[in-house]
Amino acid sequence: MRVLVTRVVSHSAPKYVSHEKEGFVTCQGRISAVSTGLLTVVLIVLTIEALNAAVECIVYRISPGFSEFARDAKDLGSFAVFCLFVANGGFYTYAFWQLLI
Repeated sequence: MRVLVTRVVSHSAPKYVSHEKEGFVTCQGRISAVSTGLLTVVLIVLTIEALNAAVECIVYRISPGFSEFARDAKDLGSFAVFCLFVANGGFYTYAFWQLLI
């Protein structure tokens, strides 16, 4: 169940009221679940990209010349980064679609 929390301003102390809605948990002055999710997937992309760079450095160190194994290792690392970019695109599309609805 997703809940939207909004702040109700009145002359007395501010109150937070929950509304059941197809949205995300938000609260004024706090980071929403969508923002946290978007930041998380960007950090995951950067992590996988760093791992891919590490694999490429190791491959260049072990096999400075042409090698089928080295080529396959670098291609698989690049494919992993590409798959993560596609997954992130899907997540961003879903998140923005949920915000528009």
